[in-house]
Parts: sequence; C-alpha cells; structure tokens
Amino acid sequence: MHPSRPAAAPLSTPAVAHPQSPRDLFVSFTWLALQGFGGVLAIVQREMVEKKRWLTPEQFLEDWAVAQVMPGPNVINLALMIGDRYFGLRGALAAVAGMLTVPLFVILALAVLYAH
Repeated sequence: MHPSRPAAAPLSTPAVAHPQSPRDLFVSFTWLALQGFGGVLAIVQREMVEKKRWLTPEQFLEDWAVAQVMPGPNVINLALMIGDRYFGLRGALAAVAGMLTVPLFVILALAVLYAH
C-alpha cells in the first residue's frame, strides 16, 4: 500500500445463503417454473436474490449475462449455472430437472386430454 493513500474501506456485501441440498434446488426451481408461464426472469431474480439470498445482485447479473450468451433457454441456463455453483453436476441436474419436470407433465396431461 502506498503511504500517501488511505486504506480503502471494505465493501459490505449482503450475506449470501446457500441451498441446503440438491433437493432444495429441485424444489425451489420447480416452484419457480410453476409460478411463471412463458417467462420467469423477474420471479427468478426476486427469489434467488431477495428472498433466498443465494446470489448477490452482482452475481445474478453476471450469471444472467452468461446465460443469455449460451445456447438454449436463458432461465434453464441460469438454473444450470446456479445448481453447478453449489453442488456441481448433481446441483446442475437437480436445478434443470426442477425447471422442466412439472411443466413437462402438465403439457403431457394437456396433450392426453386434448387427444380424447
């Protein structure tokens, strides 16, 4: 440190919590998938940053920017990255499965009803 410069004040970052298990990721992302139809970005941001505090606002924006560049649906990409951050491949699979499983069954049930 240079003697004529004062020391920088430490930045205060909001406390970041962690999901308890891949199951917690699965349930959380299933709940998110059920809340929105066609687009859940605002819901994901509110849940992940404000309610669950799994990400800081800066982490969310960085992950969202990467999710938009990756091929595929943006929210699925985001779920994949969040799951990987906390539990590696198991977490990534749990988060993506949470986003896709229940909506898949809803669509299949509607298709069966429509066919009859």
